[in-house]
Amino acid sequence: MPDDDHTPGPADHRGAQLRHTDPLVRLEAAESLARAGDTRGIGALLSILASEEDRDLWVDAIAVLDVLPPEAVTGPLLDALGGAGTGPAAAYALARLNPEALLAVLLEEDDLPRRRLATQGLAHGATDAMIPDLLHLLVAEPNLFIRALIPEVLEHLPTPAVIAALTAAMADPQQDITVRENCAWTLGDMHAEEAAGPLADALTDDHADLRASAVYALGQVGDAEAVELVLAAVDDEDEGVRYYAVDAAARLMERGVVEGSLIMPVLVEVIEDVMGRPTVRLLDHMAARRAARTLESLDLPRGLAAAQAWRFFEQAARE
Repeated sequence: MPDDDHTPGPADHRGAQLRHTDPLVRLEAAESLARAGDTRGIGALLSILASEEDRDLWVDAIAVLDVLPPEAVTGPLLDALGGAGTGPAAAYALARLNPEALLAVLLEEDDLPRRRLATQGLAHGATDAMIPDLLHLLVAEPNLFIRALIPEVLEHLPTPAVIAALTAAMADPQQDITVRENCAWTLGDMHAEEAAGPLADALTDDHADLRASAVYALGQVGDAEAVELVLAAVDDEDEGVRYYAVDAAARLMERGVVEGSLIMPVLVEVIEDVMGRPTVRLLDHMAARRAARTLESLDLPRGLAAAQAWRFFEQAARE
């Protein structure tokens, strides 16, 4: 018998647990190994990221990966970025642990699926230092899918330069319409009040999707001057614009930009118009529902009556 017989120790036990069917057991084993400087748990952590839908587990797995040296985890995560099942999770993890690696994929690689995943990952981890590269991609990236994702990446970087670039791209008729829409939507989500003027101008654009994004954004950032434009958009020829105009009017009221009594007649008209149609489009139905909910919050007799009529109408339609 060899004299160097090995007696299994705690590390061996943890190694065996990495193959356990319970992800919590795999996670605990990987964490124990990581804290001892052992990288054997990386594969188990990647399996959790790839197969588990519980985002709390994702967060815990990434926290364990963060215990290990960056050079130990970046390589496996970049490899996983190309996997059919592991790509989105790897992008999410890299956004937390090494977003610069994602930017390198985006700027330097030719593989389109990996570049798309890198862009989606950067929406969770882009830094101010990346702004110059991202602004260049906003106007010069040849792949439309990726270019259209850049506004979302920039959303959490609300510098004056970013807001100016998003505003310019939205207003540029030579820019792809999907990019323009996404820029308008992002300006709203950024609460970029300085973009209110250009967003108001976009309400006259020929593209309905841009008008819808612009009126949504005005609900987030518009001032008193935007109220009339938003209320006019309630009568737009496109149902998507009409829905977002009703929602924007309600948001302007909720933000204290306009008194509820001033938007009440328009919201009542929305409900009466929808109830009077022989057939109702989905977004118009949603607009009337949003109007009714807003009117109920105003506690004004005419508005409450319209809201109650809508509730009866919905109930009758379901029956």
